[in-house]
Parts: sequence; structure tokens; C-alpha cells
Amino acid sequence: MLPSELLITKTKKDRIHPVFVPLDAEHLELADELIDVIITLQVSTASSVRGSKRSKQQMNYK
Repeated sequence: MLPSELLITKTKKDRIHPVFVPLDAEHLELADELIDVIITLQVSTASSVRGSKRSKQQMNYK
């Protein structure tokens, strides 16, 4: 989902139209870098969640 901070729109005659960036090499490279960052964060978050579950299962609460 696109955060509202990253969405740019124009309003014409009671209609909202999105503003798109040009599909050039610079913007495509930036998009690839952002996707890589998001994937890395998702993987690291998922592994940290799994790790914390394992550590809680190994604890002795007696």
C-alpha cells in the first residue's frame, strides 16, 4: 500500500488524478533499490520474530 506521503495527485473538475513519475533509468533504479530495502526489512523482521518465538519456547517459566 502506498503511504499518503508518497502520493501526489491533481484535482480537476471534482476528480482526483494521480501524478506518475517518468519511466526512465533513474527512476527505475531508485524503484529497484526501494524494493530491495523493503524485501530486506521484511526478511529481517520475519527472522527476528521467529527468533523471539524460539527463545520464549526455550525459557523455563517455573
